[in-house]
Amino acid sequence: MSKHISFHSTIDSTVRAFQVQTAELLWRPWPVFIVDRNVSYEFQPHFHPYVSSNRAAVSGMQPSLMARLTDEGFAAFEDSDTLYMPQPNPAQGQPLQPLWVLPGSTRATLAAATSATHPADGSMVALSAGTPMTLSDGTAVTVPAGTTVAHADGSSSVLAAATPLTLPGNIPVSSSSGIQIPGTDIIVPDFTAVTLTNITTATLTDDGSQAILPSGTGIAIRAGIPQPFFYEGIFDQTHYNPSPWVNSPYPVKNLDFTP
Repeated sequence: MSKHISFHSTIDSTVRAFQVQTAELLWRPWPVFIVDRNVSYEFQPHFHPYVSSNRAAVSGMQPSLMARLTDEGFAAFEDSDTLYMPQPNPAQGQPLQPLWVLPGSTRATLAAATSATHPADGSMVALSAGTPMTLSDGTAVTVPAGTTVAHADGSSSVLAAATPLTLPGNIPVSSSSGIQIPGTDIIVPDFTAVTLTNITTATLTDDGSQAILPSGTGIAIRAGIPQPFFYEGIFDQTHYNPSPWVNSPYPVKNLDFTP
């Protein structure tokens, strides 16, 4: 015997179940709530690339930690995390050479409030004066005429004309700060005011996201970090090639003796 279905019970089960009664005893559809969530993931690699495996070969250098320990002793092993490129430095018969800079580590701050663009989705972002960031290798800046610069021999001078500088430059051996223009003895002091020569993609220090800055943006630059001998990148155009949605810093092969 089939169940009797009345008009009222049909309405209750098929219509009222999807409605809500208001204070005025009226029926309206259940409200629809749309929740927008942004999900982010953070991955931190943990591996030991140089214990027994070799770093990319450098002539005259022990390429693994075990080789440095067994062939050169405990002191050489302990010095491994403060060994910077180029190596050996100085090379036989040569003077000390300026240090290489860790890729993408040149630091900068905005001189004034600036509107930038997120490359991932094209949205605009308002950046305040003083916003910290890092600049990628190959970024071109112009050091204005009248800037006081240092020289490798310890002297100083004033630039007679605007001078181009392609970052990251080098870290001078004659001082603890500043950017040495490759092929010259000119050292641009840290926190020097410069302008971006071209449209430039920078990495914001606060969250690791990227921002495209317009040409002519004023910034204050600061030297990057010395590149360790035991350091190699993992991500590049061939391996993984991260999109702008992936924030910096990227995983690398390096040493971390932090307890």
